[in-house]
Amino acid sequence: MKLVSLTAALFVFTATMANAQVSLDELDAQVSARDKELAAFADRLNDPDPEKSLAAMKLLIEKGDADQQRMAIRFGLYSPDLAVRSTVLRAIFNSSPTLVVNMKPVSEKQGVYFQREIRRLNGSYLDDSSVSVVFKVAGYNDDEACWFYKSGVYEPCLVRLTADTVSVFIGDSWSQYTLNAQGVLTGTQNVKGEVTEATISLAE
Repeated sequence: MKLVSLTAALFVFTATMANAQVSLDELDAQVSARDKELAAFADRLNDPDPEKSLAAMKLLIEKGDADQQRMAIRFGLYSPDLAVRSTVLRAIFNSSPTLVVNMKPVSEKQGVYFQREIRRLNGSYLDDSSVSVVFKVAGYNDDEACWFYKSGVYEPCLVRLTADTVSVFIGDSWSQYTLNAQGVLTGTQNVKGEVTEATISLAE
């Protein structure tokens, strides 16, 4: 009985695997259809009407799938237009992203308060002596005019936006970041008296 049961199970498994296979023709058809779909979305982003273009970008970032979000984010981040950059930054933060802040301390030996804060934030030290801290944006606080993250029962402010200038609060102070041509926010982040050169990549 055990042998029969095992044989039957193997037969069902093999049949299921066969049914789950995708042929090359099916794969090519799906990839081609997806390329055409994304090309159509790209056309919307490049609409000559700037209001329609901005609306499409904002919608794709906040509600699109991973491919649509990536395409719209790159479109906005690399734009020379201030209004477009401001809109894409706001849409990114509204999409509840995970922000990875990489900070390289200016001094070779960091103070104990800085080290303690990095531990509190579950940060990690990298091979180049920089520090990486991950924040999950949880929402927007209208009263404080900031995007916040959750820390236990608390919801500390993390990000504020003025035009295309981003302010980030870590530890005990706000620091300003600007968007470079590679879609990376760069700034000098102060954390518990420690000065760091910081970056936040938004284009990935």
